[in-house]
Amino acid sequence: MNIDFFRIAIMETEIISPETLNLPKELIESLSKIEEEGQITIILNFKSVYPMSQRFWPSIELRSQVNGERAKLIQTLGLNPFPQWTHCAAGKQYQFCLIFESLSKEVTIFSIIEEIPEPGGYFEPNILRNKSDVYRISM
Repeated sequence: MNIDFFRIAIMETEIISPETLNLPKELIESLSKIEEEGQITIILNFKSVYPMSQRFWPSIELRSQVNGERAKLIQTLGLNPFPQWTHCAAGKQYQFCLIFESLSKEVTIFSIIEEIPEPGGYFEPNILRNKSDVYRISM
């Protein structure tokens, strides 16, 4: 697998609302609707230091650390699924949005897990649940 954002170390996780993002109005409205439906939104931000290609595998999911419950990926914005690649130019800031099914309210902590048939699957453990179910991960 090419070097992609699923293999770059996560530097921090912060909780935000969609309105604090630098996203188009249409996307913010879409994220607000998703929040009302109880889905979980993960926004990944990173700056490409050199030209690279990124993608995700449809097997990526949220997994509860409370009861093992799983939430499947529903939609992505700005990032192509396997086998396609999203090309990123050097020196630019990128935002990708992953939208997952909801988790039951009893889930207070979960992980993002991408199990793939090769090394390099993405793993982000110990994400504390918030009321908005919108999370921003900066790399």
